[in-house]
Amino acid sequence: MNKAMIKVTVILTTVVTLLCSLGLFVLGVLTAAFHYGMMDTTVHFTFILIGLALTVSSLPLCIYRIKQGNRLIDAIADPIAGVFLIFLGLGCELLQHLFFDSFGTKFTAVELCIVILRGIVGLGIVFYLTVLPILRMRAAPGRALQYRIEMHKPVYGAVILISLLSHLWIALLDPPSVPGYAMLAVSLFMAVFAIVHLIVGLKGLAESDHK
Repeated sequence: MNKAMIKVTVILTTVVTLLCSLGLFVLGVLTAAFHYGMMDTTVHFTFILIGLALTVSSLPLCIYRIKQGNRLIDAIADPIAGVFLIFLGLGCELLQHLFFDSFGTKFTAVELCIVILRGIVGLGIVFYLTVLPILRMRAAPGRALQYRIEMHKPVYGAVILISLLSHLWIALLDPPSVPGYAMLAVSLFMAVFAIVHLIVGLKGLAESDHK
């Protein structure tokens, strides 16, 4: 695996993860302030933010593998998953406004369909972002290099899972601002993780170059 490509991936992933954490921080503030009125939108925009981060961070590896002409399915899997997440978030948010806000009331059947759809698909994406990267990291011959291009994906999956659980539990929590604070905590964790990822990734590559 090309070390220059990995270095670009690490730096790009750090940038998009920091930007994603900033977006999640804003969502956390709004959710803590508006509770139920913001929770659905928070889930949808979490999908969009993670989708954007996944798509952009996967581009260097995708381009590299396409040029090499091998493992093409692996090359396009992450961008496809990222774009799918973006459209899922946009679609759910659009349905939310078309069926809820326009009439000033909620249609239970539509709301239930949205919740079920994003729940099933969201959990599938969580599995894709957590379990599969861990398996690839363990099985890869160059485990240290594979680790550097995969380690952010379980974090992305955990963010999606937390947003889904926050929506599920908000009615049971007292006060209902707790999910907002949870998203704030997630955003701060992502920012710290991004910096650690950058340091660990670049330091490891620099040490390997001098061996």
